[in-house]
Amino acid sequence: QAIDALLNAAQLFALLNKWKESALAYKRIVDLYKKDRDKALFGLGTAYIELKEYSKAIEIFSRILNEYGDSNV
Repeated sequence: QAIDALLNAAQLFALLNKWKESALAYKRIVDLYKKDRDKALFGLGTAYIELKEYSKAIEIFSRILNEYGDSNV
């Protein structure tokens, strides 16, 4: 599925320290899919930290807490 390919791409970019590309892939998952959205948000927040975009990271992690407080992410 397309979502699995995007998730794999986002994770690969993160492993390669290509955080901008990783953030773009995670954001696309968040925008287009419900499946694995919590994992994608966590990855997006992590990418924003690595990019030193702290206000965006705080916004994303706050969203995770509000929407997925019971998740194992």
